[in-house]
Amino acid sequence: SLYQRMQFRLLKSLLLGRRFVVTFTGSSNTAGHDNMFMSSYSMQLLSIMKTFWASIGYNGAAFHVHNVAEGGHLGTRKMNWCMHEFVPVDSDLVLWESLMNDAGDKTYYAIYERWMRNVLSLPK
Repeated sequence: SLYQRMQFRLLKSLLLGRRFVVTFTGSSNTAGHDNMFMSSYSMQLLSIMKTFWASIGYNGAAFHVHNVAEGGHLGTRKMNWCMHEFVPVDSDLVLWESLMNDAGDKTYYAIYERWMRNVLSLPK
């Protein structure tokens, strides 16, 4: 299951001293626009987890974050086709938020499915 695969990736990072990479996609909320970038929730997660990983992980274990969110009304409808270009291939976990751009657009569930399929087709 996906849950077990995520557990395995977490443990592999901590016990074998590898990087665990989380990539955030989404709107200007995630990108940290209208605020300091380091105050965005992706960077706040990094500041907490980086210390945790360094303190309990095996030599070389690291927690890393990529914030590839975009503002400017791009939305999931346009960006879902580009996940292979936005999301680094070494990502262990990819998160999505696009509330500001998509504004709860429930008429096009296919765009969210396409985003998911494109992320799941990434090499790692």
